[in-house]
Amino acid sequence: MKFTKDKVYSIKDYKGKKINLIPKDIEIKAKKKSKKFFYSILVIVLVCVVIFFEGMVVIETKELKKDTKQMETELQKLNEEIKKQNIITSLDNKILEKELLVEYIENQNEDLSFMINTIEENSNDEIYFNTLNIDTSEFITITAQSKSTEAISLFLNNLINLKDGDEKLFESVFINSVVRSTDEDKNELFIFDLNIELKGGSYDETK
Repeated sequence: MKFTKDKVYSIKDYKGKKINLIPKDIEIKAKKKSKKFFYSILVIVLVCVVIFFEGMVVIETKELKKDTKQMETELQKLNEEIKKQNIITSLDNKILEKELLVEYIENQNEDLSFMINTIEENSNDEIYFNTLNIDTSEFITITAQSKSTEAISLFLNNLINLKDGDEKLFESVFINSVVRSTDEDKNELFIFDLNIELKGGSYDETK
């Protein structure tokens, strides 16, 4: 209901009408302030949401770095364990090789001892052994010295003519080299290398 100056109104008419006592410019300013307040709250909420999600990203990144570092540490430990296991396996293989070699030597020891004794018995007083090596490929190598080449020839012939029943004891006997030298008293001596090839790598003493 709109009031005019030319009409008389009753109290009833006034009761049914909402009278706005606030000036219009104040009302507009209040609405603007209300909108500004709403937008400010909205901006604050958005900023808080962004800060929250950035914080979550930072936390997740830190956790991921922590997990990655832990995995790298565990991987390094695993690599060290693998290296240790490889070393143990290598040692086990070497031990096995040594056990097989010891077993071979033990099996051949009796026959080889007889062989060495036989070689020494067929030597002479002018022959002195420096070294004696036994090769698993069925060779005995002797480095010795003598006062004369005649003693070396005699020793060589004795070994060549050794018999095992009706057969020769050794597959072959030969001198690799002979070097002329002198002893501490300036006496002449001959250093020689003697190679002996065994038959089958051992000698059957029961024959």
